[in-house]
Amino acid sequence: MKNFFLFILLLSLPQFTFSQASGEPEKFVPANDNFKVTNDYEMDVESFLGMFDGVISDELIYSIDENLPENLVVVNYGVGDFDGDGKLDVAVSLRDETCTGKCYKVMLMINDEDVAYKTVGELYADWKDTPYDVGFNIDDGLCLITYREGEKWKSAYYRYNHTNGLRRVNMELTE
Repeated sequence: MKNFFLFILLLSLPQFTFSQASGEPEKFVPANDNFKVTNDYEMDVESFLGMFDGVISDELIYSIDENLPENLVVVNYGVGDFDGDGKLDVAVSLRDETCTGKCYKVMLMINDEDVAYKTVGELYADWKDTPYDVGFNIDDGLCLITYREGEKWKSAYYRYNHTNGLRRVNMELTE
């Protein structure tokens, strides 16, 4: 039933974009206690991948899993088309062995010809007040990542194309 409502939600969103979604964490015992779900804004990899069930093929879900590092919890993600090919791409913030303090690893993955997901970028983003300070919005062929640097909000736009790879795009935010 949960998958049915997720599917209906996806149909109602423009261009199949969604972001900053999390679910109630499921209880599990990971191999490494440092990477268990510790609060309501984190989810284990199985719960994260389960959100794609019925939305993309099992092979594509498996390829997302293959791109993710070992020992992690997912904090936030965005899904939409940021390479302009009409297929769902994924941005995800996670806590893994490379992150300490209030920092998350951000991974950007593109759907490569509906065969597999390919990681095209990895970066780190800080948060201050809440882990949702690291957020995503994917629309019009761009992936916007927001994060905190001290007291200041920062944002970075990224675009991917098969010729130039992942590029940061300079854009002005309007109020």
